Amino acid sequence: MKKKITLGLAALIAASSVFANISYDTAKYNDVVGFKKYGMNIKAIQDNGGKLVKAVGMRSSERGVQALSALVLKDGHDMIVGQSVDAFDKTGKPLFGVSKEVMNEILKNEVFTIGNGENEFILFTDPQCPYCQQFEKSMKDLHEDVKIHVLFYPLSFHDKAMKMSSYIISLPKEQRAEAFAKLSNGDSSWEKYKGPIKLKEIEKSVLLGTLIGVAGTPSLFDVKGNKIDLRSWVPQNVGQPKKVEMKNDIITQLFESNFGFALNGDDNKNTPVYILADPSSPELSKFFKSDSFKNLLKSTKIVFIPSAASDKGALYTLVIAQEKTADGKRKRFDSLLKKTPLTKAEMESVKEFAASKDTQRVMMNAMVASQASGIIKKNKQAEDKSIVVLKKDGSVLFIK
Repeated sequence: MKKKITLGLAALIAASSVFANISYDTAKYNDVVGFKKYGMNIKAIQDNGGKLVKAVGMRSSERGVQALSALVLKDGHDMIVGQSVDAFDKTGKPLFGVSKEVMNEILKNEVFTIGNGENEFILFTDPQCPYCQQFEKSMKDLHEDVKIHVLFYPLSFHDKAMKMSSYIISLPKEQRAEAFAKLSNGDSSWEKYKGPIKLKEIEKSVLLGTLIGVAGTPSLFDVKGNKIDLRSWVPQNVGQPKKVEMKNDIITQLFESNFGFALNGDDNKNTPVYILADPSSPELSKFFKSDSFKNLLKSTKIVFIPSAASDKGALYTLVIAQEKTADGKRKRFDSLLKKTPLTKAEMESVKEFAASKDTQRVMMNAMVASQASGIIKKNKQAEDKSIVVLKKDGSVLFIK
């Protein structure tokens, strides 16, 4: 029964409101959600008024804070657990939308702000994260145009991030931005910090970040809670997100992520073409029977890159990604296309994989694929189509 409920996630959520109320009264769910085996307790419940709730569980110590989220039926069935589990519509927006309550809590718990412009953003960052430091340096010329509310989200595998975060939090608020900028540029003053780890403040920040949809750092949002993809959006002049055309560096990054898998074997050394599509799309079966696909199959290597354009697509992506070999991925993908039901053991395996460190990488790549596909389809005025076929140089062969 649980398997059927999980695969029917889209139908359960379809009629739900996109804004969700937050409750910290978690007693009803503590015994039924599978967080205990990870040593976690539920800290918050997000309710969108439908048949599902989103639960956030955490475990913390002075060494670090970890958070997992789960989609759960209100009768207590554990759906699927992972580092950042959510349900998305076709545009990639979470169906568990961010309420004003959460946004107010985020602004109230900011560590400091960067800039003094009228256009406001929210940044979740890790002081030890090199990508965060690179991003923050790129924002220095925009201080007059934007105001960025900064909160800390120290990643559990960064052994110095808790101490770094605590050092900044311990300072008077008006000194924190400058100290953080110096830290990002190599200042080692934080090493002399002998005060306590600011566990309460960091726990609150990580909880809020998980509720809003942080899956890694840096994560940037507008003040309505909409996530801004740093790889396909850039702040510009007035601080408004500007949509950019697909660039070769984004396409290259997507293609070289080794996220996709060959559909016709790894022994074909021809320059590959790439198929971007939601693995749960019903259009795929039709496409694979078409002459267009059969001709490609004969002449070149075809790499399939799954995109998380729907909640079922995200589930299918996890099912495929847990396979270790390209052959295993092909076989699993074929069984999904044939609508072969997952066994109970297979669902348990997916849930274990969803709770692993690999999930963040997999879902990030799947979301990038979804956003890349969406941009390409919009540029080609083909937003009603499901399948994008590209060459390695980023040129579009066709859209189906």
